[in-house]
Amino acid sequence: MAILTEITSLDAQQSDLQRTIQQLSKQHQVDHVRTGEASSIAVDHVRRTYHEHLSTPKVERAPGFGEMLEGLVKGVDAKNKHSKQAVQDIILGKSDNIHEATVAMQEAGVAFNLMLEVRNKLTDSYQTLLRMSV
Repeated sequence: MAILTEITSLDAQQSDLQRTIQQLSKQHQVDHVRTGEASSIAVDHVRRTYHEHLSTPKVERAPGFGEMLEGLVKGVDAKNKHSKQAVQDIILGKSDNIHEATVAMQEAGVAFNLMLEVRNKLTDSYQTLLRMSV
C-alpha cells in the first residue's frame, strides 16, 4: 500500500511539474521580446529540476560545428595511429595478423580521404558564399 501511495505521489508531482513547464513555456511565448532571456533561464531551470527530481536523463546539447570537425579530425588521427601501431607490431614480430593490419591501413586511408572531401566541400561552400552578392 505504501508503494502505491508513493507512486501516486510521484505521478502527482510529475503532473505538477509538467503543468509548470507548460505555463512557463506559454509565458515565454507571450513576453519573449522583453524578457526572453530570463524566461528561457526559468524554463531551463524547471526542466533541469524536473529531470533531476524524476532521475530522467538530461538532454545534452548538440555539438557545435567546430566540435564536429574536431571529432572528425581526432577520429582520423586515431585510425592512423592504430594502423601505424598494427604495422609496427608486424614488423617487430609482436603480431602475425597481417589481415588486421591491412584492414586498419585501409580504414585509415578511407577516413583520411573522407576528411579531405569534407574539407574540399567546406572550402567550395565558403568560396560560393564569398561570391554571393548581398
